[in-house]
Amino acid sequence: MIDITTSSGEKTQMPQALYNFYKRILGQIGPQYNEEKVRELISSSFDPNWHSMPNLLWSEQKKTDQWESGPGADALNGMMLDFNAKFPTLTWSTEQFDEAVQKQPFEMVFTHTGFAASTVAEGNFLGGAPGKKFEKVLAIDRHTLTYFADKRTEEDCDGWLVTHSYHVEMWGDAIRQVS
Repeated sequence: MIDITTSSGEKTQMPQALYNFYKRILGQIGPQYNEEKVRELISSSFDPNWHSMPNLLWSEQKKTDQWESGPGADALNGMMLDFNAKFPTLTWSTEQFDEAVQKQPFEMVFTHTGFAASTVAEGNFLGGAPGKKFEKVLAIDRHTLTYFADKRTEEDCDGWLVTHSYHVEMWGDAIRQVS
């Protein structure tokens, strides 16, 4: 567990995998983006068969299966590349972080509440012109982490990997702010 301080000054602890995601992967967005480092962090933080709901990373052909599996850690890397292109100044705050429940001896569930902010870079973000900013877009994520003893020896991994994520993110607020 990594000691963190929320935006309100509260001290708490976050598993290495979620610290990697919120502080090191999302924290790589911008000119310093290093695809190889992000791919390594995703590999040491997310199960290869990671599930995300709602699953926005599916191709049209696979959307019928979205409730059953995927998109997997590889798709997350593609999403981070896309975020880096569209939102080069992306920041993601941690307002609150809670261990919701330990479901089984080798499974924990955490809830992360934070805000996203960025400037729109390329193309058109659902009606927003490049250079427009959005701020304080609420994001509530619930992550299930599962313990894999064989992963414990890897760098940047304490054995806990994200296996499922559920997202409630107010991207409509971002669209209104950049329109």
